[in-house]
Amino acid sequence: MTFPRVVYVMTHDATGKSYVGSTANPTLRFRQHLNALKRGLHKVSDLQADYNAHDNKGMTFAIVDSANDWSEHFREYEWMDALGTGDRNRGYNYNDIHFTRLPGRLKKKRAE
Repeated sequence: MTFPRVVYVMTHDATGKSYVGSTANPTLRFRQHLNALKRGLHKVSDLQADYNAHDNKGMTFAIVDSANDWSEHFREYEWMDALGTGDRNRGYNYNDIHFTRLPGRLKKKRAE
């Protein structure tokens, strides 16, 4: 795995819903997301549907965190939890099987 890695938030401007992810190459990753959306092939069906319904416009991409160690996924899940992206009404990470098992532990860790 290449370091440093970043945690990013991609937000659909019209709906306000967000997707949290991580990568070593944010420019390439954002391009990959946009290319999949433009071709109608994004793996997150709700994101694809919202993109299609709102004239294929309005995606904002922001780097929100970085990691120089193996904590990248923990940080990614912290952001998912903080932004509520595991809730289908608020975000697009509702199918992330690892995240759906972690919120209770994340909240406990944050309180420490």
